[in-house]
Amino acid sequence: MAGKGEAVQRRAAQARKRERALERSRRAKNPDQYDLSDRQRKHVQRFAEAGQQPPAMIPRGPRKSRSDGRPHQAYWKDRLSRSYRRGRAAQAAQSASTARAKQDQARFIAKAIVWWHGFLLAVEACDLTAWTRRWGRSLHAFSPGMLLTAIEREAVATASPAHLAGRLLRASTRTTALSQYCLCGCRVEKTLADRVHRCPRCGLVADRDAVSAALAAHLVFEDPDDPSTATVDYEATKASLTRPMTRETLCKAVPGRQDAPHEPTAHTGPDGSSVESTRRTPPTVAMAARRIVGMVPFPTPNEPGYDRTTSDRVRLRTDLTRHGGESLPQLRDSF
Repeated sequence: MAGKGEAVQRRAAQARKRERALERSRRAKNPDQYDLSDRQRKHVQRFAEAGQQPPAMIPRGPRKSRSDGRPHQAYWKDRLSRSYRRGRAAQAAQSASTARAKQDQARFIAKAIVWWHGFLLAVEACDLTAWTRRWGRSLHAFSPGMLLTAIEREAVATASPAHLAGRLLRASTRTTALSQYCLCGCRVEKTLADRVHRCPRCGLVADRDAVSAALAAHLVFEDPDDPSTATVDYEATKASLTRPMTRETLCKAVPGRQDAPHEPTAHTGPDGSSVESTRRTPPTVAMAARRIVGMVPFPTPNEPGYDRTTSDRVRLRTDLTRHGGESLPQLRDSF
């Protein structure tokens, strides 16, 4: 993660450097459309008092505008140099490349999540605008909204060959408060700085995100389209907590792990099958999304692992078709 964060910071620094270069180029070609800065104005005044001609300089002040804030001259009327046009084209190409890379990364992560946890998933309905106010540009760099969209698209595409309904359900944090409860039903208050869950009633000590994932596996929705109707079936969570495998699996996530354990959602499927055994379902009798989503009589075509994409999923995601409407069945993602 440290290397990825450094790469994001490096790309952001390069983008800011290019933006500054483009702005200087525009100002140099259109000096009459910008005011001098206070420092430049004082510099010109000192030369004038000395009876000398001030040197030519690129104005650093604001753009000349009317009383309503609109510039005197529209930006599209500005004179632009060849270096500016080349830099702007490079900036557009870099932005497009970054967007494609982020989309590919989101799709790769979505495929891994659906492979391990099934195509019936639940997340907390968080307000991304509040995250933006808190984390700003760093949130844009990782695009959680794009990742959720990719997961939902992948879940639907994975379920379609078996004629099942894949879905990404969203639960309101006000009605569930997954991070503030234990599997035994006891409310355990925690701040964002508290990353370890410690229950005073049942004695469970585990990673807070792993406990929240276990609770999310037992969400019940009166209306799947309404996040506020989500509730936790605490009778089912208490039953799963009595199984030794559940407590053992959750406790493994204590040393700093923020990822969910293998198999569907913390080995706490409502039917209990994922708690009794950790072995993977044979690929000849079940799809990549297993156990909590049901069985199918055949495996998913062309999918030997979670790093591959089926032809059906490619058509659904990218809508790649020939002019006559015939689908392209052999196209796959490349990573």
